Amino acid sequence: AGVLRVKAREGATVRSDVLDAKGNPAWPAVVSNAVGRGRSLYVAMAIGAANYQTEGRAGAPSSFEPNAALAERLLAMIRSTASVPLDFQAVAVPSRVMISACREGDAAGGELQIHLLNATGTGVAKGEVVPTQRDWQATPAFPPVAADLVFEVREPGLRQGHIASPDYAGERPVRVEPLDDGRVRVTVAAADLVAYAIVRLGGE
Repeated sequence: AGVLRVKAREGATVRSDVLDAKGNPAWPAVVSNAVGRGRSLYVAMAIGAANYQTEGRAGAPSSFEPNAALAERLLAMIRSTASVPLDFQAVAVPSRVMISACREGDAAGGELQIHLLNATGTGVAKGEVVPTQRDWQATPAFPPVAADLVFEVREPGLRQGHIASPDYAGERPVRVEPLDDGRVRVTVAAADLVAYAIVRLGGE
């Protein structure tokens, strides 16, 4: 089978290379490019695959271990490539609470939305036995979050926020505390995240 070699087009920025056996750049591994009013980021499959377990067998020990350093480097590149970088910092958020942030409207008068997914009941550490179907049925899919979630974000005009979820009726307030340098600290009560919830942050 042939091997696809990536070549960055004119105007693109090569952010990382695949190295050959001698340590020299062989072809681009990460490339950023302008697309319309935004930017795209090409990432070689091998980089993402390093943090995904390709296979496992129920009842057998797991041999997979995520590459945390590589994951953080990839996230840093994604943040720097964003057309309007989001200054977001998780202060007290479990590693298996998945976070996705997006803007609704423009940065001046829009709304910042933080999507939260409670995946704390998933995953198997290296050396642990991969659960069977019976084990999964006996384990809560969305165990309660142990403590309040806290994160900080720098976004102009944020003064208040609410959280909503298909797991309960209506909206609930979240605590928004102003910090230095235009940052705010947001606290979400542990009881307000069951499986999925969305935090909406905006002005008054």
